[in-house]
This record gives sequence, C-alpha cells and structure tokens, in this order.
Amino acid sequence: MATPSANEFARVRALELPSDAPLLDVIATPDRVASDPSPLMASDQAYDARWTAPGEHVLVDGLFNGWIGLSSESANSIVYRPSSLIRVSYIVSAASVALVSAAVMARWLWRVVRRKRLARRL
Repeated sequence: MATPSANEFARVRALELPSDAPLLDVIATPDRVASDPSPLMASDQAYDARWTAPGEHVLVDGLFNGWIGLSSESANSIVYRPSSLIRVSYIVSAASVALVSAAVMARWLWRVVRRKRLARRL
C-alpha cells in the first residue's frame, strides 16, 4: 500500500481572483502569546510520510515537509527511508557489472590461452 504523498494531486484547478477584492486589515492582536513556541523547520521537498526526523512530521503549505521541534543541529538527521533501498540497488548493480565483466574477461583470457596452446602444437 502506497503512502500518501503531496505529489499525488487530482482534479487541480486554478481560480482567478478579481483585482478589486477587498483588502484585509488586522483589527486585533492576540490576547496571549505562546510562552515557548516550538520551532518549525520547513523543507523544500514534497511531503511524503516516508521522511523521518526526530521532530513531529507535518505538512507545510499543503505541499512541503516540515518538522515541529526539530533544532538546526538535528536537521542533518532527516532521512528518506526508501533511499536505503536505492543505495542497495546501486551496490547490486555495481556487483552485477563487475561479475559480468569478470566473466567476459575470463572467457577472453581462456580463448587467448587456448589459441596459444593450439599454436604450440602446430
């Protein structure tokens, strides 16, 4: 089962807003301010639930990844879980290329040795 991703939009449409739309004015300020607001770290990567980090993973602006409570020091610990599978596939591919190359070289070397042996007999 695939996890939801912000890249999977359906039936998106754009609406033109009239230029004479009313402007908004701030008419009040909050009565209280949070004593210890949690920092929000936003990423420019599209949201996907498979991103992991120490903080709480949230959707930012309906599209991007964000983490609440993630400090700038721990920002290096953000990991996309499927990336480990990609690394493994690179290793398997490199090993396959090395194995096929070794087989081709062994066959070529076998032919060279065989030709030299046949040439000695004649």
